[in-house]
Formats: sequence, C-alpha cells, structure tokens
Amino acid sequence: MFSLAEPTPLVVHRFLEQQAAHETTYTPRGPIDGLPPAGFVVDQVRFCLGNGRDVYARAENALIRWRQFDLGWVRLVGVGPRIAVGEVVAVAAHVAGCWSMNACRIIETIDESTPHRRFGFVYATLPGHVARGAERFLVEFSPDDESVWFEICAVSRPNALAARLARPLFRHWQDRFRSAAAAAMQHAVEAPPA
Repeated sequence: MFSLAEPTPLVVHRFLEQQAAHETTYTPRGPIDGLPPAGFVVDQVRFCLGNGRDVYARAENALIRWRQFDLGWVRLVGVGPRIAVGEVVAVAAHVAGCWSMNACRIIETIDESTPHRRFGFVYATLPGHVARGAERFLVEFSPDDESVWFEICAVSRPNALAARLARPLFRHWQDRFRSAAAAAMQHAVEAPPA
C-alpha cells in the first residue's frame, strides 16, 4: 500500500485486518537460504554484535522487541506482535517522499539451544507487500568463542508494479534496510539496560 501521507493508526488497523484474511504470497520450499525459485534472489548477511552471554541476552531481547525496525525511515506500525506463528505484522517505510506499508505473517519461529543458542523467526509476505518472499531474522550465540551474531536472510523479488519498474532502486533500499537493521541491533545491544 502506497501513500503520500503517513499511515494513521486507523489506516494501519484496517490494513492489518484486511491482510490477516489472506494467505502468504510465498511459501519456502526448504530453508530460505537454499536455491531460490526462478526470478527470486537470496540475500544473506551476518553481523557480529559482540561476545558474551549478556550480549546474547540483549540481542534476543532486542529481537523480541522488534528493534531491527527502529530506523526512522522504516518502522513497525500498529501494536507490536508477539513472535509466534500466525502473527501478522505491518512495517511502514518512508522512501523518496512516499510511504509504503507492507504486511507479513510469521510462518516459523526458531528457539534452539543445541548445538548453538539461536532465536528468531521467519515471516512471509502477504498480498499488500511491495515484495514477494520470506525473511529470517536470527540471533545466535556460539559457545566456542562466545560470539553473538545477528543474521538476516531473505528470498525475494519485487511484487508491486513500482518496485518491478524500479528494480535497481528496490534492491538498493533492501540493502540499505539490512545494514540499518544491523546497526539498530548493535545499538540495542550496546545501550544500557532499561
């Protein structure tokens, strides 16, 4: 959904209600970092957030609070959902003077303790999204060196006509989001506990 005006709470509520009635527009076949279907690309980036169990606890808490979307030009809108399969989330992006509101449904949660501690989720796009695909957000603790990693892995292609027509610009904003999301997670980990 595109608009010149910032989405109001009522618009967000109606959008989420409408999108929740739909099935996702993409269903991963196997891991999303595998071979993508024709026309889709896989983007995977990992960022080291630091070392230690305290850093991991902060990273997991930041992911639970959706801090990777605290970017100013991109943000979670509506009530912050729980990280649970079936939850629908809307993200608003303000790019080039235009607002885009995008909806996804969480299709998988990750909460593992062996061999590494890993926490995260995968969400897939709904019809009102500018892209078609799925994205995984993950924090991981490696007991070998106590390093803490934040990973984003996405398989996607443009869905909206504007995104298809401006594919290089669309890809630029996807890359910018991944870098900014990692910086937001780094900031969340480094900030003193509230």
